[in-house]
Amino acid sequence: CPKGVPMLPGLSHEARRTRCRLDVRGRVQGVGFRPFAYRLATALKLAGLVGNDVHGAFIEIEGPLAAVESFVAWLWQGSSTARVTDVEVSELDPAAIQPPVGFFTG
Repeated sequence: CPKGVPMLPGLSHEARRTRCRLDVRGRVQGVGFRPFAYRLATALKLAGLVGNDVHGAFIEIEGPLAAVESFVAWLWQGSSTARVTDVEVSELDPAAIQPPVGFFTG
């Protein structure tokens, strides 16, 4: 995930892969946030999924660390009608990283 991922010897920042969960809070339901996250993830060639929960939205994202960092930075903007107030990042088990298969909305 953007913070706390150890640097592996011989592996550049751009090449390291990570997987994390993002819990997004604020006005993110019914405002085009999931399609925004989908377009952003596919543009950055990231894999994962986005959905709504009782607190806002959640995203599981995986890919090169540099691309995930860019995704999180852009996520704060949200769609034009969304208002993101918090993004909680949790690292997921690196052993669960699979080759990217796309990004899905739920």
